[in-house]
Amino acid sequence: MDIFTAIQANLLSPAVLFFVSFILLGTMIMLNLFIGIIMNSMSEMHAELDEQKQATQEASDQGTIIGDFHALDRQMETLKSQLDALRSKLTKSIP
Repeated sequence: MDIFTAIQANLLSPAVLFFVSFILLGTMIMLNLFIGIIMNSMSEMHAELDEQKQATQEASDQGTIIGDFHALDRQMETLKSQLDALRSKLTKSIP
């Protein structure tokens, strides 16, 4: 019986180490996934709030001179970005 308990103690030690490390690793992975889901939903919430703020700002500015200037400024920015994209395509196509 003495030999059997020594063999069992030697075999049990790696199994316990594996089991504990497996449980800890699995717990950390699940916690990471949970935190990722929370961060993603908070990011979406902030994006929606920004869109709502912009919509209310545009609604309040609509019909005023300042609102018209803001609309023109946004249109000019989009045109500038489109021109930059076209310029980069042209420079890539010309050897």
